[in-house]
Amino acid sequence: MKRNKNKNMKLKGLCISLLMLGVTVAVVFSGSSVSGIGDTLVATRSINPDTVAPGETFTVTVLLQANGDVTAPSLDENVPAGWTVTPVDNDGFTFKPSTLEWVLVGAWSAGNSATIIYDVTVPGGATEMTYSLSGTTSGYGVGPFAVGGETDVTVSGGAVNMPPVADPDGPYTANVGETINFDGSGSYDTDGTIVSYSWEFGDSGTGSGVGPAHAYASSGTFIVNLTVQDNEGATDTESTTAIIGAVDLLVATRSINPDTVAPGETFTVTVLLQANGDVTAPSLDENVPAGWTVTPVDNDGFTFKPSTLEWVLVGAWSAGNSATIIYDVTVPGGATEMTYSLSGTTSGYGVGPFAVGGETDVTVSGGVLPLLVATRSINPDTVAPGETFTVTVLLQANGDVTAPSLDENVPAGWTVTPVDNDGFTFKPSTLEWVLVGAWSAGNSATIIYDVTVPGGATEMTYSLSGTTSGYGVGPFAVGGETCITVSLLVGDLNDDGDINVLDMIMVGNHWGETGTPGWIPEDLNNDGVINEGDMVVIGQNWTG
Repeated sequence: MKRNKNKNMKLKGLCISLLMLGVTVAVVFSGSSVSGIGDTLVATRSINPDTVAPGETFTVTVLLQANGDVTAPSLDENVPAGWTVTPVDNDGFTFKPSTLEWVLVGAWSAGNSATIIYDVTVPGGATEMTYSLSGTTSGYGVGPFAVGGETDVTVSGGAVNMPPVADPDGPYTANVGETINFDGSGSYDTDGTIVSYSWEFGDSGTGSGVGPAHAYASSGTFIVNLTVQDNEGATDTESTTAIIGAVDLLVATRSINPDTVAPGETFTVTVLLQANGDVTAPSLDENVPAGWTVTPVDNDGFTFKPSTLEWVLVGAWSAGNSATIIYDVTVPGGATEMTYSLSGTTSGYGVGPFAVGGETDVTVSGGVLPLLVATRSINPDTVAPGETFTVTVLLQANGDVTAPSLDENVPAGWTVTPVDNDGFTFKPSTLEWVLVGAWSAGNSATIIYDVTVPGGATEMTYSLSGTTSGYGVGPFAVGGETCITVSLLVGDLNDDGDINVLDMIMVGNHWGETGTPGWIPEDLNNDGVINEGDMVVIGQNWTG
C-alpha cells in the first residue's frame, strides 16, 4: 500500500514535528519565502511533489496569515490552462471553482491564519517542461498581495522517485547520563530501499543506523532529527524530542517491613541515602501520621532530631557516598484500620529538597473497628504560593454516635473556605464541623472545603491533620492523604499539577506567535516569542 505523507514541503523555514502521545504537533516557521513582511495579508505556497508525470497529481498548500484587521480575506490562485483543481481543505473559507478563489465570510484580526490545501491534476498530454503557479491574497479595500513561496512544477515523462519516509519513535525521556536507544525502524520506501539512517541528537551528538545509543550530558529538551536516504539519493528528515531531566544530587529510597500491622504494633523503616555529587550537610526528613511514635535504630553516622524527624550529617559527601538509616514506627492502639502513607525529602546545603522514593504505604488492620472513620483526599497535591486546593473528607459511622464531628488542622495563615458541609455546622474559629443529631451504623457525609495558600508561603511540603469524634466517642485520627507541596510550577500551562507533554502541546499551538513579553502564559521565558526557548523551560521543570 502506498503511503503518502506530505513531508517534503519545501517551506523556506524550519519545521519541527513533536511526536507526543501518538499526536503530531506540526509547527511551521515562515522564512525568507514570505513576501511583503509589512503586508496586511501574507500568503506562502508550498508544492509537493514539485516534479510529476503527465496525468499525475500534486498538492498545493497555502498558509494565509493576517498582520492586521482584514474584512473578507481571500486567496486567488492561477494554474496552467486545462489543469484540474480539487479542494482538499478550505479551512473555513468558501471555494469558488470558476475563479479558483477562496473567500472568508467574516473578518480577521492580526494573528489569524488559515491553511488552504488543494490538489492539482496535470493533463495526460501535458508538454514536459517547467510550469509556474501564481496568485494573490486580498481583502475588502486591502491588497492584492502576491503569494510567496514555491511557484514551479516540472512535468517530466520519466518515473518519479518517491522519497523515503523518516519515522522516528519518540518523544524520549531520560535523565542526564542515561543511555537512550533511538529507534527509526518504522522508516520505509515505497519504490526503493533505504540505504542510510542519520541522527542528530540536538546536543552536537550524531549517530547512524537503526537504534543508535546516546547519552546527554545536560538537562533540557532536545530536538532529535532522523534523516533517511534511499538508493536513488532521495532523503527525508523528521523530528522528535528528547526530554532530559537533571540527576538529583541526593537520592533516598524507603522500604517498609512489614507493611501491614495491627493497632499498637511496630514496623521498621529503612532508608538508603546516596549522593550523586558533592553535597554539604546531607539530611533526611521523614513524615509519619500524627500520633505515631518513631524510635531510631541505626543513624549510620547522622544526628537524629526527634522534634522534626530529621537526620543530619555534620560534614560533606562526594559522589558515591551513602548511608542506611533505620527506624521503628509504633502505631497507636486506637488507630483506624486503613492504609496510611509515609513521605519525606532529602536535601543538603543549597541542594534539594528531593522526594524520598520507594515504599510509602502501611496498612493498619486487625484492631477494633472504630465507631467513626474519616478519610481525607487532597486535589491537587501540589500548588504554587497564592493558589487554592480542595480537601474532601469522607466521614462514616460504624455504630451509634451522637453529635459526630470533624476537626481539621491546616498550616498557620492558610485560609479555609467551606464548599459543602453536607448537613454539618461549620465553626470557622476552630475548623470544626458538627452534626446536631445522632448517627447509626452506615450513616456517612462528605465534607468539602477549599484551602488557599498565602502568596508568600515557603516552597516545601506541608501536612494536614485532623480527628473525628462524637459525644463520648473518639477522637480518631483522620486517615488518607496528608501532604500538600507548595512549589512554583513554571510551565504547568493546563493547571493539572504536572509539567509534561500536554504543556508542550499548548506551546506548540502558539508556535511562532509574537507579542509583548509575557502576553500569553505560553511565553514562559518572557521574550515575546513562542519558540524553542519556551520548550526548554518546560523541560527544565519536567515532572512527567
